[in-house]
Amino acid sequence: MIDCAADTAWEALHCTDTVASVYAPLLQMRFDEPTPERLRTGDAVTVHLRALGIVPVGRQEISVQDSIQTRGAIQVRTMHDRGGAVSGPLLLARKWHHQMSIAPHANDPERATWTDTLQFSGPLAWLIWPVLRGSWGLRELRIKRLSRGWNLNV
Repeated sequence: MIDCAADTAWEALHCTDTVASVYAPLLQMRFDEPTPERLRTGDAVTVHLRALGIVPVGRQEISVQDSIQTRGAIQVRTMHDRGGAVSGPLLLARKWHHQMSIAPHANDPERATWTDTLQFSGPLAWLIWPVLRGSWGLRELRIKRLSRGWNLNV
């Protein structure tokens, strides 16, 4: 659960500044020029990644497709990223599918549920799984912390 409304979280999820900030300071993400302000369905953008802002980690494509599902009375919006590595160690992962889902919290309209899943495969993908799992845990904490200010910034 995060501390902002679902509409605010959805807008933040599509803001390139937010996308980059949820990985900081562990991973610095810089978008290729021109950097879009907002990601939209059909966008395919490339980012350069650096660990701790120093060590190049490679380039990653973010390929965005949005979907909406209704589950009972709740609308769940999902951003799908089916991009993948362009260079660097993440090339070990194939069939990249990152899903970020946002839904209003059932008991509190000022809060949202944010669900993150990542699916990937590849013969050597297990080599990067521990690093991705660790970074995902830190990313989750960062999203929860940043979401408190999204009501003011988005």
